[in-house]
Amino acid sequence: MANFNARQVAAITPADIDILPSTNLTAMDIAALCALSSEQIASLTLDQVAGLGPRQFAALSPDKITGLSPKQNAALNPGAISGLSVK
Repeated sequence: MANFNARQVAAITPADIDILPSTNLTAMDIAALCALSSEQIASLTLDQVAGLGPRQFAALSPDKITGLSPKQNAALNPGAISGLSVK
């Protein structure tokens, strides 16, 4: 998803998400992750969710985080969520 602009990211369909890299998401992906809709976030595969690092996970808005399925939540990298605060 690196180097995608907001319009390109908005055009990503759930089917497209299947072909995105499953691991090694970089800091350059943060803007793209921010622009993904809740439906697109829900379409991420377990491998893609597991590939999220702390900075990528932090880029997701709370409404998108709560939209993750139980299986997606279980697949999250523990290191990605280690910085979450309790509110």
